[in-house]
Amino acid sequence: MKRNRLLASILCLLSTLPLIFCSCGECEHQWDNGYVAQPPTLEEKGYKIISCKECEEQKIEEIAKLTHIDHIYSSKWGADETHHWLICDIKDCEAVTNKTEHTFVDKFGGGQICQACRYIPEE
Repeated sequence: MKRNRLLASILCLLSTLPLIFCSCGECEHQWDNGYVAQPPTLEEKGYKIISCKECEEQKIEEIAKLTHIDHIYSSKWGADETHHWLICDIKDCEAVTNKTEHTFVDKFGGGQICQACRYIPEE
């Protein structure tokens, strides 16, 4: 538990500094897209680590907290008899996107299933 708090404190401190680990000092940086090391939430900022493709210098870029208009859609489906849609993963958010008609295929053992959302119609 103490280790987690120490790590969180270090990451918090680092996110407030223009953090650079360059040893060459002469590179015209070609930054990659980076990776999200800490995704943002509604309560906390996130950050991603970006690296130079040439000299491996790294920097940390802050990601703003999510707001009400930001949505995260992964694989949480909603469905009715004719359509399916993705539901926002953020707690208490009811936003939806990509409402599409089911595409039914035959399932093993008989009957049909939507190949996208796995909805099984009543027979």
